[in-house]
Amino acid sequence: FNTLLQEFEEDQLKSISESDREKKKLLLLSLFIEQSSLASDLDQLDAQISTVKLMTLHSSKGLEFPVVFMVGMEEGLFPSIKIWEQTPEEDIEEERRLCYVGMTRAREVLYLMHVIVRRIWGNVSYQQPSRFFDEIPAQFLEFRDFSLSRASGSTAKSQEWVGRQIRHPEYGRGTVIASEGLGNDQKVTIQFLGREQRKFLLRYVSSYFG
Repeated sequence: FNTLLQEFEEDQLKSISESDREKKKLLLLSLFIEQSSLASDLDQLDAQISTVKLMTLHSSKGLEFPVVFMVGMEEGLFPSIKIWEQTPEEDIEEERRLCYVGMTRAREVLYLMHVIVRRIWGNVSYQQPSRFFDEIPAQFLEFRDFSLSRASGSTAKSQEWVGRQIRHPEYGRGTVIASEGLGNDQKVTIQFLGREQRKFLLRYVSSYFG
């Protein structure tokens, strides 16, 4: 919920001047609740014509489906323990059994999904695949990387910002010396004339480029 609210706030404030932001913030919570209610109504309509079901692994016990997607198969999420943490084996074994429960819900096709970058509690985190992948015999796995075709073009596009000139209302003239990340999480490092380097989310300063 915190992440959704933060992303909503960033989207609403990105094109608003600093002087108007505090006024706008007072209205954001009610606007967020209003739009969330509308989204819930649409979800209920979709549920009438859709066969996709979203549930926790615990609530899936005893059920079966032709196709199952298990998402968040990453260290720190599933299992919830970080790989470097000292954790009793019985705690990991409990999550291993829960993983087995989820996998055996699929009658025909099972997708085990993980991401490289995820936003958790408002922070960007680089993820490692779940250790449970290593425990599945290789002959039963088929790996697919959906990021490759997108990543090469996105990385090139990200680097296009390096060298761009900016005129910031507070820091003055500067030049982009580095760019990292993708989409809403893309950041640029700017060297301002006579000042130290500053790093910004690109979406907050993109309007200041000539």
